Order: sequence, then C-alpha cells, then structure tokens
Amino acid sequence: MMFDQQRERLRSTTIVAVAGLLLVVASCQLGCHGSTVSSHVPEVNVKKQELSDQDLMKQVEAFASSDQTAAAKAWEVLERYDRQSLIRELTRLYGAAADDDHHRVLIAFTFCKLNHEYVLNKKVVLSSLAKESPYKRFYGDWAVSLVHRLLLGGDKEVLDDLFAAAARADGAMATELGGAYSDGLKNDPQDFLTRLASKSEDTRRRVYLLLQDNSLTKEENERVKLFLRSVPPSSNLHRTAQETIKALQAEDN
Repeated sequence: MMFDQQRERLRSTTIVAVAGLLLVVASCQLGCHGSTVSSHVPEVNVKKQELSDQDLMKQVEAFASSDQTAAAKAWEVLERYDRQSLIRELTRLYGAAADDDHHRVLIAFTFCKLNHEYVLNKKVVLSSLAKESPYKRFYGDWAVSLVHRLLLGGDKEVLDDLFAAAARADGAMATELGGAYSDGLKNDPQDFLTRLASKSEDTRRRVYLLLQDNSLTKEENERVKLFLRSVPPSSNLHRTAQETIKALQAEDN
C-alpha cells in the first residue's frame, strides 16, 4: 500500500515537471520569434530611392553646364546611383525626347562620361557642332564646351572636329574654341601639330587667329614655344610649328 502511494506521488511529480518544461520551451520560442520580428528592418527604409525624371534631367543639365562647380556636384549625385539603373533611365529619357531636343546631346554627353557606348554617343555630341545645329536652343559655344571636355577626358580625335568648327566661330563660340585649342596644344603639342598640319591653309589660318586669344599662362606659353622651336626644318611639321609660334607671339604683342 505504501509502495503504491509513493509510486503515485512520483508520477504526479513527473507530470508537473514535464508540463513545466514544455511551458519554458514554448516561452523561449515565442520570445525568440518576437525578438526576430522586432529587429527586422523593413526594406523600404533601406532601399535606395531613385530620382524622378525631372530631377534626373536637372542633374544631367547641371553636369553638362559650363559651371565647373555645378557640374562636379551633379556628377557626385549621379555617381551615387546604380550604374545600370542610371543607364536604363537615361536611355528611356533619350528615346522619349524629340529628335531636335537638345537634351539628347546632354544625355549622350553623360553617357560618354559613363563610358557607355562611347563611340555612338560621341557622334551625337559632335553632331551638335554642325553649322546648322539639328537641336533647338543649343548654341555653338555650348557644343564646343562639351567637345572640349571630351578632349580633356583624353579623346584627342575630337581636335579634328574642333579645327573644322573654326570656320563658323564667332563671339562666345570663338572664345570656347580658343580655350580648347590652348588645352590641346598645351597637353600634347606633338599631336596638336600633327593634326593641324593635315588641315587646309584656310583652316590653319582660322585656328591661328583664335589661338592669338589663348588661355595659356606665361609659363605654359613659353614651354609650348620651346617645343615648337625644337621641331627641325626637315620635319613635315616645321611649317605648322613656325606658324603656331607666330600666332602665340601675336598674343604677346
């Protein structure tokens, strides 16, 4: 009888212990699950927002402007966004623009900076240099400034297009061209001479006139002339070198 009572107490104790253990396990699972939910950050809070079409075009316009500070700030903004998404959105805006919309040139110039289909987009930028621009409200000085920046970016081939533009340059466009020629001559006088020497006498004369109002410092001017004087008479570049020296000396007088 006593043995039966002890066995009954043992069974009751075991049942209580098991029930308590199950309660602890259930509480732990609930607590852990609640912790996971509370620490989860909604994706909407961390997902990078995209620019609206209007804001995106404002950044493109600023980047393609002649204001160096504004252009640098705009490029910083554009660089913050995923490259492929940016290209996709700009491609869409380019396609939506009319054929004569100058924003096409600005988008193409931005693509050149992104090195996206560079050759194709460079052609669009260069087309804006035409005597009769195919784009509305896009004047020669703005076109030259963009091509000038392609030159500064390392594309020396655009010098040929800038030389050709001398035939129709006046006012602000002439000033922009003079600056572009100065940089081309300063940064690589050998390439500048080689390209200019292949042009007609009339084109060279027009280039020299614009070089007379160049943007070279006194030190840069002297360094360039030192190189030009080093071109030997036997070189097929000698004549062009001498003509260029005269143009730079005319600015000194």
